[in-house]
Amino acid sequence: MGFIIPDYASLDPEQKEILNLNVSKNWVIQGGPGTGKTVLAIYRAAQLAKYGKTVLLVYNRPLKLFLAEAVESKGCEVKTYNEWVTDAYKNYLGRKKVPRISGKRGQLDYAQVEKDLYNVGEKYLHAIFDEAQDCPFELLRTVERMSKNITCFVDPNQEILPGKLESLDMIKTLCVEAQYPLTRNFRNTKQVRDASAIFCRGAQPAIAFFNGPKPELIEFPSRDYEDLTDFICDFCEDHIGVLRPDYN
Repeated sequence: MGFIIPDYASLDPEQKEILNLNVSKNWVIQGGPGTGKTVLAIYRAAQLAKYGKTVLLVYNRPLKLFLAEAVESKGCEVKTYNEWVTDAYKNYLGRKKVPRISGKRGQLDYAQVEKDLYNVGEKYLHAIFDEAQDCPFELLRTVERMSKNITCFVDPNQEILPGKLESLDMIKTLCVEAQYPLTRNFRNTKQVRDASAIFCRGAQPAIAFFNGPKPELIEFPSRDYEDLTDFICDFCEDHIGVLRPDYN
């Protein structure tokens, strides 16, 4: 399934400000869920690809497959972090094997990656990071060194990996924070936004501007893993949900 994005005319004014940031600096743009970070990453990647080699870097393969159709036709590469490293070793160092951390389930050794690619030189005109809070900082720094400029879209409250709460501050050592953070929620209704706010431990979700049905609390009593998995899969075909373990 391709990624369907709104046309340019339907973008919010603050989104257009972000999309058209000048390329003389590295930028970091902060926004909560539903504020259009991925849409703007796609637009900016496609727009900048007109002027030179551009790469859009994402956290995992499903997201890559989801976005690829939207920008690859515009001449922009889409890669996961690990895929980019593998290709960089092959193309720039002539190596098939990439460094991994022993005992970490094959986790890449990004500190060694940074050392190995340190002197490769500039290979991109632009690099775009979607959900950059989950990018290892050594890799972010490596790509920044190999690109004329970078743009990072972040939401620190959505970090997947533990122990990275300082990631935004680290990214700001490489990038200028955009004057206009993304503040409007285009994905969720007011009712969904207010319900999800209950589960937020840090900053609250962006404000939504349209109404919808009130969310329901559904309890699944079975403790059987397969039953629960089947229920979630069936539910998610037609709904969006928040999973909350019962700690009581």
